[in-house]
Amino acid sequence: MPALLQAFELQGRAHRAGFKWKTLDGLLKKLDEELQELKQAAKSGRKKAFEEELGDLLFMITNFARWRKLNAEEALLSANQKFRKRFAKLQSILAKEKRKLSDCSEEELERLWRKTKKSHAT
Repeated sequence: MPALLQAFELQGRAHRAGFKWKTLDGLLKKLDEELQELKQAAKSGRKKAFEEELGDLLFMITNFARWRKLNAEEALLSANQKFRKRFAKLQSILAKEKRKLSDCSEEELERLWRKTKKSHAT
């Protein structure tokens, strides 16, 4: 079973057993806590700690989706599709200018990325 579906099922069982968030605010606070822990793990430079915290954050994001009655798998598929379109547009812009991604600064890539987001707004 895919990890997103496993997380969804585990959270559903926990919810039915009474282990659940009663408010959106409480869930968002927990989500923020997990993000802060991920940032701390990233600063530590310890790969295993980072991987563990990343998993916790993904688990909480899945829980947030379930809480809002959203399908996390479908949301991620949609984000993948959106990224594909935007990235293709970015590559097209650079190809017209006879440039490569590696030719661009981080700031320039960010500017171009914002441009592709505007042209592919959802």
